[in-house]
Amino acid sequence: VLVTDFPGRAMLADQMPASSASSSATPAPNLLFIVMDTMRADHMGTYGYDRPTTPFLDGFAKNATVFERVVASSSYTLPTHATLFTGLFSESHGAIAIGDRDAGISLDELNLQADWAKVHPLSDEATTLAEILQGRGYQTGAMCANSAYLARAFNLDQGFDAYVDATGSNSDWRPLGLSVISRLPLPAYWRFERMLNSSERYYLLASEINELALTWLDDKHDKPFFLFLNYMEPHSPFLPLPGYRDLFPLAYARTFTALGDVNNGTATITDEEIQKNIDAYDAEIRSMDDKIAELFAQLEAWGALENTVVVVVSDHGEAFGEHGKFGHAISLYEEEVHVPLIVRVPDQVAGERVARRVHTVDVVPTLLRLMGVESTVPMEGGDLFNDGRTLPPVAYFGPYERDYSEHSVYDGPLKLILRSDAPPQLYDLTDDPGELKDLADDRPDDVARLLALFDEYRNRPGPRFSVEHAETDAETQERLRSLGYGDR
Repeated sequence: VLVTDFPGRAMLADQMPASSASSSATPAPNLLFIVMDTMRADHMGTYGYDRPTTPFLDGFAKNATVFERVVASSSYTLPTHATLFTGLFSESHGAIAIGDRDAGISLDELNLQADWAKVHPLSDEATTLAEILQGRGYQTGAMCANSAYLARAFNLDQGFDAYVDATGSNSDWRPLGLSVISRLPLPAYWRFERMLNSSERYYLLASEINELALTWLDDKHDKPFFLFLNYMEPHSPFLPLPGYRDLFPLAYARTFTALGDVNNGTATITDEEIQKNIDAYDAEIRSMDDKIAELFAQLEAWGALENTVVVVVSDHGEAFGEHGKFGHAISLYEEEVHVPLIVRVPDQVAGERVARRVHTVDVVPTLLRLMGVESTVPMEGGDLFNDGRTLPPVAYFGPYERDYSEHSVYDGPLKLILRSDAPPQLYDLTDDPGELKDLADDRPDDVARLLALFDEYRNRPGPRFSVEHAETDAETQERLRSLGYGDR
């Protein structure tokens, strides 16, 4: 159920100046950049999932390059998207939470969500992929379903000619007829909850993202363009549309326990309730996959994909009870930071799978190389296809509504987790992909080796657009010294 004039359509109309034809004799490749917000890698068929959640994308992946081991830069939207836009690690681009209640801005202050965590917007001094391509004559557009941390207040709109971050989380958007539904007794209300959320929400539906994208592209499919699309279906709330909630047994059922209470230890959740969340999540993914298929069908009909680099990625994952947690922005365990990444270049017909571990910091430099765009902008990533990154894969999660920071660093199958308030944790992801057996006490030499890699990351040269995390770094180092790891 959609409102007649969903939030975003009018905003896009105001950002649609007349386009000029490209003067290049040899057309530059286009770029279609899709982020599936909150999409776990292991819930896609191409990554081994046994449920039919992504039939279209699984077929697309057969003629593309699938990166099997991809590390996200963090476990929530703002820093991960900033990395995907800049080619910088989270602590370098600075669009992160720093724990200072007097610095930064919160979603609550922007009337977007009841989230009081203070975060820093991306610095004006940072250079984004959109700015680089805009400077090369590209038409640049972004349609963002996640209008919370992708709101332009967080400065991710740099370089986009059109940037839609419309919000609908206002009761004024609610059609009069739906007001009656809000007064229904439970459980009748739950049957119509999706209707309410489709009209009063902080996100856009995939169908709306498609309409915005095709409207923007309508006069641009024969000119060089960079189109960024963020789809929100895998993100909570999991409220699958009719026709999808019947695909998985418990997708229609409601989860009664507040997951926030589970995460803070004040409530427990049953196995059945966990499965309800998983089924609803999978149903949402399937609906997104179908809409992406519809988008591609139209782009194919226009011939807009013939000279287009396509990247499909996620910003972070979602926990469903692993390590006793639910949701994201909680930890750096694999359920939150192992993301899918699929890249297809023009005329690619043979599929390829890359087992080497890569990082989302590698995406921007790779895309620039594939598109033949030279840039002197400093970046910390390497080439997804040829490596070249000199720094280890590192994820970072600062004090987002908590008092400690966390890093994870990878080397081959080994992963070291460093929390500023706890001993190091070491896992072998080949033998223990669920990170259930901490090897730190049994393998001190491996801990020391990964700490040395962390030193390389911590002492890296290059751009810095935030220095406030230095105090958090000091906390981590003091904790390591107290555990006998020396001045690291």
